[in-house]
Amino acid sequence: MGAVVGTLNRRFGLFGDAVNVASRMESTSKKDHIQCSAPFMKLLQEQWPDCASLAVPQGARAIKGKGTMNTFILFPLSKREEATLLKQQSSIRGAPC
Repeated sequence: MGAVVGTLNRRFGLFGDAVNVASRMESTSKKDHIQCSAPFMKLLQEQWPDCASLAVPQGARAIKGKGTMNTFILFPLSKREEATLLKQQSSIRGAPC
């Protein structure tokens, strides 16, 4: 949910679980990587399958306030080969999707 809050110093604020999850994904991600949750990954696969093909499963991670979540790292198109290699390695290790 988003809303303008305040009377003297009005600001736009975002609230809710999605904002909290996004913050947790950012704070627990590796440097210079984009980490996303499994529900976001499902949406990505449905709406933008080409982008979803660049996601590498990271397996279950402990996320503060959320418990254990399956996460994914998204790679840019310029790193398609690296993403493919990492996906192959993670499937060999048996990382859950």
